[in-house]
Amino acid sequence: RLLMPTLLRYCQEFPKSVLIARKMAYQCAKKITHLVLETDAFMSTQSGGGGGSGGSGGQAGDSSNTNSPNKTATIPGTNQPLPPVLAALMELQNDAYNRIIILTLSAVIQTIVLECPTALVWTYASENKAHSSLSGSPLDFLPNVAPSSLPMA
Repeated sequence: RLLMPTLLRYCQEFPKSVLIARKMAYQCAKKITHLVLETDAFMSTQSGGGGGSGGSGGQAGDSSNTNSPNKTATIPGTNQPLPPVLAALMELQNDAYNRIIILTLSAVIQTIVLECPTALVWTYASENKAHSSLSGSPLDFLPNVAPSSLPMA
């Protein structure tokens, strides 16, 4: 949270180096995934739909309170509920503490997507010779969402 203003200040400098842009996109995608997986909106849909997870069983009492807002959150123009990832991103965006974090991380990824798309290309590094941020694509670590679907201010 303390580094977010600094990230925004130097956000235009990251795409100047493909390696730095790739590592920043990797770290931002990992943090966004971690935040999404920790939200009540994502946890309640996972425990309500699967019903067999032992780790989410302790939060079964709390999930009844969080399921009712999710049932009212629908895709505009339809009666279909929002996908769990989009509901989690909306919850993060509405939370006062996490709002600056999710918006900053999304802005960094959007800047890299627009100004240095080569940093997000899938690459294969030979076995165990490269760091995990250098193999694959940093977008593979996003929680089943396109970069264009990330929240923006």
